[in-house]
Amino acid sequence: MNEKALVRLMKEAYKGGGVKVCRVDWSYLDLLVISTGFWAVSMPMEQAPGKVLGLLGEWLRRLPLIGEAYLLRNKADPERLDPAQKSATELLSRREGCQFAVDLKPTPFYVGNKRALQRRDDRQMLFFTAGLLELVDGFLHTGATDTDGDLAQWQQVDTDITVWICPRVDVDPERAAILAKYNSWLEGARA
Repeated sequence: MNEKALVRLMKEAYKGGGVKVCRVDWSYLDLLVISTGFWAVSMPMEQAPGKVLGLLGEWLRRLPLIGEAYLLRNKADPERLDPAQKSATELLSRREGCQFAVDLKPTPFYVGNKRALQRRDDRQMLFFTAGLLELVDGFLHTGATDTDGDLAQWQQVDTDITVWICPRVDVDPERAAILAKYNSWLEGARA
């Protein structure tokens, strides 16, 4: 996972609508989950980069305990969230339920600042903000999406780090259809 990208995205979210952070005990792992409305990252506490923990310590004035969840925003006190309403456990359940089964493959196409990744099953192009894809620079080829295409997931199995990113839907459908004629799954990749 790209630590610099995560720190940058956390700072942007903190200054914007806020960043959610929670800590859960999940399948014998002490997980830290950081999320916004567009992306989420789950990692074991022992894998959390020092700069990430430093930001959380600065904003929360301590690190969250297992079972705690907070919304952190600039110029506002940390807002405690009801653990029963944490979206983190839903994401983790979806990950373990193998709901992300449609492979994604990066393509050379960009529409503005959005990069196109292609689904294996129907060749549909999904578009992701290039800045968010920086999170998964080192393991971009491991992406998968749910069958609806509403959420994509990348997993670093050796570290138990998982990244979820929502595809953008603000790309012109005609342009997306033209790009879908390109089949990145074929050897030589031709339209």
